[in-house]
Amino acid sequence: MAELRKLVFRSITVICIGYIILCFLNKSTDSYTYHVNPSIQLNDQLITNKIYGKLEKIDLMNYSGPESLIYHDGSLYATVIQGKILKINDSRIYVHATLGSPNCVGVHECGRPLGLKLFNNSENFLVTDAYLGVFSVSVKDGSVKKLFPLDEDFKVTFFDDSVMLPNGSLVITEASTENTLQHLWTTILEGLPSGRLTMADTKTGQYSHIMDGLRFPNGIEISSDRKSILLVETMKLQILRIPLDGGEVTVFSDGLPGFPDNIKASPRGGYWVPVSPLRDEPLSELLLNYLPAYPFIRQLASSVRLIIFLHFYTQYFSSYCHSIFEFFGSRVLNQ
Repeated sequence: MAELRKLVFRSITVICIGYIILCFLNKSTDSYTYHVNPSIQLNDQLITNKIYGKLEKIDLMNYSGPESLIYHDGSLYATVIQGKILKINDSRIYVHATLGSPNCVGVHECGRPLGLKLFNNSENFLVTDAYLGVFSVSVKDGSVKKLFPLDEDFKVTFFDDSVMLPNGSLVITEASTENTLQHLWTTILEGLPSGRLTMADTKTGQYSHIMDGLRFPNGIEISSDRKSILLVETMKLQILRIPLDGGEVTVFSDGLPGFPDNIKASPRGGYWVPVSPLRDEPLSELLLNYLPAYPFIRQLASSVRLIIFLHFYTQYFSSYCHSIFEFFGSRVLNQ
């Protein structure tokens, strides 16, 4: 029996080593190396404050994972893990819209809505689902219409956010073209430039990839002057400005104090950008100071999936703020 256990152990070891070697052969370590600029110095107006501890938590009952939110006409709307868009008012929660079919099974059929924006003169929500695509949802009655993709020609891997341009074109952030949302931690650990921006015509279904080589493109917003779009590149801790006239892409904001997620325009000017976690937290120390500097370790970590690490930090990471929306001088923070 002891010899059998040794044989099984050796066999498993050989298989694991072979798997790791194959992963190394399939991906160059050059793609794992990148630079993140130091954090900007925060002045007295930007120092850490205690406002987060004074917030009132909204009980979502049986729903979880609110990602993006909108306050409109007296109600708060949020996208949640269960494939729903919730409507919250007077301390009551309603299902405003469901993206998947009634008999759907699993996230690949039921969806996981992430990005949420108003468009079409605030008559519709623009909803970006990580698995299903981009939808238009009526503010009035919650009816759903798919905008992209319109056929099987385009395969959705990991959609994150989208924005409707003044000319009617749709721009979508694809956080990764290799991993789905279910493998989020693989995408984060690898930090590969596998993300891209896709522009689509919602009438014809035609599309083009307008920018690639991005490291986890995340939230996207139209600039206040309507002349460019602002794109959050999470793993580079920066925001890019992409001119709509085809001009040169520039860095709009760099050296952010943490990993940026969504971005929303503030009615007072400027933009709300939640960052989580902050640079000085243990997870950030690992992602910024150790893994980028040692591509071999980063590649090894992603190859074996770091099961124990991911199990521990899934709970740790899930408590962070993902979205901020401002109304009437108040702020709503989304966890």
